[in-house]
Amino acid sequence: MTDAPRIGVLSHDSDFAEKVGEAGGEAVPLSMPEFYGEWGVALVREWVSDRLEVSLPFLGLDALAFDADSPEELAGVAIAAIRTGLPAVCLARPETPFSVAVAALGISPLGEDPAEVVVRAAKDARPEAGSLVENFSLANALRAGLTVGGGPEVMVHLAAMAKEADGVVGFDQMLRVLAPETPAFVSVFSEWFEANGIPGVLSLLGDDIHDTRTVSGSLKSHARAASSEPSDERFEVSFVKARTSGAEAVCLASEGLTEVEGVCRVFDSEADAVEAVFGGGVEDVGIFVVRGCGPRGYPGLCRLDEFAHAIEEAGVEGASILTDGLAPEEAPGVWISLFSPESASRGIISRLEDGDFLKFDLTDGRILTSVGARDFARRKRVKPDPPQTSAYAARYAKAATTALDGASFR
Repeated sequence: MTDAPRIGVLSHDSDFAEKVGEAGGEAVPLSMPEFYGEWGVALVREWVSDRLEVSLPFLGLDALAFDADSPEELAGVAIAAIRTGLPAVCLARPETPFSVAVAALGISPLGEDPAEVVVRAAKDARPEAGSLVENFSLANALRAGLTVGGGPEVMVHLAAMAKEADGVVGFDQMLRVLAPETPAFVSVFSEWFEANGIPGVLSLLGDDIHDTRTVSGSLKSHARAASSEPSDERFEVSFVKARTSGAEAVCLASEGLTEVEGVCRVFDSEADAVEAVFGGGVEDVGIFVVRGCGPRGYPGLCRLDEFAHAIEEAGVEGASILTDGLAPEEAPGVWISLFSPESASRGIISRLEDGDFLKFDLTDGRILTSVGARDFARRKRVKPDPPQTSAYAARYAKAATTALDGASFR
């Protein structure tokens, strides 16, 4: 018999289990739940969190240490830790904007040995992961994630985590207030970030950061003055809304851009849009409209990585992208994503046609069109075909909330 606390270890670091043992814990190896490769990011997150929520209580764990290959898997494990009431320590390196956001949320050890941190948390039975997720820490996570270029994907996963935590209110309004005033001006792939890391980002944010609890002390105690000012191009988040229909989307564009406009070329899937780009003849497109990619339509919220790669490979410049899916990080061009209501929910995006003119006023946050309300009302809605996939995905597709509400189960 041993009194060593049991630490669930879900990590690619094959040496971490041994480090847990050296720190006085008993490592219990875990594996990431398997999922379908064609699932969207929110569906993967929901599946991972649900599967772990069911399995973790039977293992007699005192704490959880984890990393993951993708932001959606990372968010799923974090949500499972919140639901099960476990102390949790995120081991993920700050290589994506969402992992930076998780660190600012307080779940990552900053400047301490993670094995010692998780064993200490297990022995003390605190802090539980859920206790670290509150309004002030979510504000920190949002600002930090956006500062390093996170954009819409950080918003979606933090919104899902906010729904799981006790006492968190008004995160939807927090998004709409803090995101537009927090430009991205550091890339996680830059030399500046490599030299200064998360401590440098916290220092840059200064008084905008709340001094919240983390698994390794207060957050501000880990801020370190940066060696230089970052020189990356700055990007801004804007929320745009249609006055008549109430449709809403998130625009990610270079700082100072005041409007986006153009004639639409409409595609009913990412695959169709990719085929058109590689087929040629899209050089004069003003706005690519790629629909059927939202939480219900894809299902699970498609991140348009393949389309971003296609327009970059084909050298398509100057076009903007409008989608009910998710804008990739570090993607070229202007992206207006997370359009809601999505095509599968009969949003106005389902009635757009080739040749429609759209204008996005980023100063006033308005979506304007050349098509009258009566003309739109007479048009047939284009709705994506029901997904031919697992029963879990089909159930999700019927019940998913909007992207800015976390794209989670109702």
